[in-house]
Amino acid sequence: MKKNRTVLVCVLKSKRDLRLLLCERWYRIPVAFLPRRKFTHLAFYQPAIFGRRGRRINYYARVSGRE
Repeated sequence: MKKNRTVLVCVLKSKRDLRLLLCERWYRIPVAFLPRRKFTHLAFYQPAIFGRRGRRINYYARVSGRE
């Protein structure tokens, strides 16, 4: 039996955001932009500012907690 899985696509606006994600293992979503629908996973879109590694999703994760 499969569980319901909902993915929220997040935009990494800067290289600093990527460093926080990879080194400290957290991502912030401002309360004003928090979706009402529950989500279980995050996918991280990297825009063109990331050069050759941009314009794609390179990382994803299961949500382990919320604060």
